[in-house]
Amino acid sequence: MRPFTEDDVGRFFGREVELDNIVYRLRQGEREIYVIGPSGSGKSSLIAAGLVPRLTNGVEGLPRFHARTFRPGERPLERLAAALEGDVATLAAAVEPLLARHAPATSLLLVIDQLEELFAAAGDDQRRDFLAALRVLRAAPRCVLVFTLRADFYGAFMTSSLWTDNDGRISRIDLGPPGSESLRVVIERPARDLGVYVQPELVLRLLDDASPPASTRPRACGTPPAARRSPRRCSIRTP
Repeated sequence: MRPFTEDDVGRFFGREVELDNIVYRLRQGEREIYVIGPSGSGKSSLIAAGLVPRLTNGVEGLPRFHARTFRPGERPLERLAAALEGDVATLAAAVEPLLARHAPATSLLLVIDQLEELFAAAGDDQRRDFLAALRVLRAAPRCVLVFTLRADFYGAFMTSSLWTDNDGRISRIDLGPPGSESLRVVIERPARDLGVYVQPELVLRLLDDASPPASTRPRACGTPPAARRSPRRCSIRTP
């Protein structure tokens, strides 16, 4: 399943509540936020197609951000250095020159996507040096850190300095499946933007199909829903 990217910002809907929550926390001065959820819950998409475009386009009450995103992989320290356009040995001094090269941005949004790779792919030395570098960046006043983490790696995360340095007091966004109202937006908004009307019956059918647990619920009909789309209308085709 391919996650949404910044190029998909015009097609990304249904996570306004979570985005507003993150923006609120940033306005309160938080500079380290963790988005945690199961695999496939949309963590990477929320950040790439939701948060990054919103912050880089400017949000009232927040500075203008320049965003950098990377995944730790097997050599997280080198990937961090590449994201900061700096040298591994001088990462502490990399934020200010980076921002100077990307004016008018005045703050850096550094996204560490799929943090679980730090525990699953990186060796002990790489992990230690990377965490030491993040400890330095935490103290940089113009750097905001946002992490995405798969929930089943939470135990490993709790043993790292990201957790222990703060005695477990982290700013955490738990990302689960979207609710029915959010799913309704996901269905209707892209169609509306294309000038397509989706009949309410079809929306309800799709919402019903998306509601877990599907295996324990009787279907409204014995066959899967079939949809017919015209340039202006989308409806259920009855048998």
